[in-house]
Amino acid sequence: MTDSDDDADPHLQVLTPEEMLQHGMKLIGWNERQLRRKSKKRWRKWCILFAADFGAKPHVVCQIWEDLQTTALKEAYLHPNQRNLDQFLYALHFLKAYPTEKQRQNKWHVCDRLLRDSGWFFVERIAALKELKIVWLNTGNDIWCGSVDGTHIKSWEPTHDKYPKDPSAFSWKHHSAGFNCEVVLSLKESKIIWLNGPFEAGTNDISMFTAQGGLCEKLREAEKMVIADNGYRGYDDVISRPNSIDSPEVAKFKNRARCRHEAVNGMIKHYKCTDSAAFQHGIDKFALCFDAAAVITQYRMELGEPLFEV
Repeated sequence: MTDSDDDADPHLQVLTPEEMLQHGMKLIGWNERQLRRKSKKRWRKWCILFAADFGAKPHVVCQIWEDLQTTALKEAYLHPNQRNLDQFLYALHFLKAYPTEKQRQNKWHVCDRLLRDSGWFFVERIAALKELKIVWLNTGNDIWCGSVDGTHIKSWEPTHDKYPKDPSAFSWKHHSAGFNCEVVLSLKESKIIWLNGPFEAGTNDISMFTAQGGLCEKLREAEKMVIADNGYRGYDDVISRPNSIDSPEVAKFKNRARCRHEAVNGMIKHYKCTDSAAFQHGIDKFALCFDAAAVITQYRMELGEPLFEV
């Protein structure tokens, strides 16, 4: 699709942040009288309440909604007959709160099959925006291009043919079954530039890093390095770890880079489907949820919630 095609689309639904907030809060159950905005302080309050249910503030949700209607990505594009704002918001709430089907029915008063089918439909579309929003950056002559870390997520215990628990899925961090995902964050911008996974939690960070077609190969091809913690040993040509011979300035730089990375991991885990909810829909569905949460996190960083500078 071209810009002219977007302009000619008679079905394009573009909402202002106030319109999105009004629609979302009415969907939750607030009425017109309660939603009257009389001051900036009042507006901030409603935005916080909106984000508590839908995972992002109204202006961020507006941008995602518009991009899904105008993107050239086939996997993400919403055709006119698929543009149901209520169902889009139901899906955002699913990502944010990860409720059970019964809890979703009680909240939205919609049948479970519609919630289930439309929910995964919109999660897939949001996740598909990863191709647009999470891309590798050209850092020019800078040798360090980003920071890398794996993040563990709990899941339900998968079945195993031989053992009561699958050892390959065990997370030493959570002492339960889970997944491990690799995230690379740019040092120059508030931007996620690489996602890899999910892997079963028994796959450690180095195994993810050195997987075929993975980050290690990409860094060697680009002749770049990433900053990481001491769990990444043995690959000093592409990984810079804390080092006793670092100058105080370099040591501080590396420490701030790792702290900044933990901040973005926390933003992704702001969504309960990627946090402590013990994900129970399998690794393929988790991949969609993690990608969708990372995409929304990227939108949030671009639209008013940047990370601190290194």
